[in-house]
Amino acid sequence: MKLYKCETIAQFKIGMWLVEQGIEREDILTAELLGPNEVKITNPAGQYMHIRWMGDHAEIV
Repeated sequence: MKLYKCETIAQFKIGMWLVEQGIEREDILTAELLGPNEVKITNPAGQYMHIRWMGDHAEIV
């Protein structure tokens, strides 16, 4: 998974979930690590997703 640099396993799992959803590196302008299990992804158009890893699945907040 090479979408963004992770610091925790949960952040890595979010990245893997994004890959499964069809997200590619060029779809991401910025990735903010908000917490050990949270990532905010912003696309080049300025739209963003705040994603939290909840046990065994990703949840868009």
